[in-house]
Amino acid sequence: MLYLGRLLCGLASGVTSLVVPIYISETSHSKIRGVLGSCVQLMVVTGILGAYLAGMALEWRWLAVLCSVPPCFLLGLMAFMPETPRFLLRQNQQSEAIAALQFLRGPLVDHEWECREIEANVNEQQEMSLAEFKNPSIYKPFLIGVAMMFFQQASGINALMFYAETIFEEANFKVRELTLDLS
Repeated sequence: MLYLGRLLCGLASGVTSLVVPIYISETSHSKIRGVLGSCVQLMVVTGILGAYLAGMALEWRWLAVLCSVPPCFLLGLMAFMPETPRFLLRQNQQSEAIAALQFLRGPLVDHEWECREIEANVNEQQEMSLAEFKNPSIYKPFLIGVAMMFFQQASGINALMFYAETIFEEANFKVRELTLDLS
């Protein structure tokens, strides 16, 4: 059961790490797209920290149950989320794209103008060739992103997280039990 759970958790994490940034970039307004895209990794690290903190007080079975609540809640909410306006416009579904924008932006925004802007960008998009990587505005951000991912992995943070309990045990680090004196 644990192996199956770990397999499903790994599969879900892999899919989520690909899908969430794309969904955010296709649904967010251009002025805040970068900030929201950066928040994905921050939320992942915050979730890991929360799991470690909860693990200090809970048995592993209850920790597993607790950690399954947020993904199930978010999965339920995703059932109500529309397709991205960009995707709908690529499928020539303009009225559905406007409805998606109304859902995502609220009623006080000029949805038709934004829809035309997205449509213009969708029509301008073209396939990239390898020769375009000669352009500094293409290869510099690409290299920075790859370097950041490499150094994150090379820093050993995953090994530290996976073996944190063993490391603390070997270092004879003890966490004091927290008790409440209600008298």
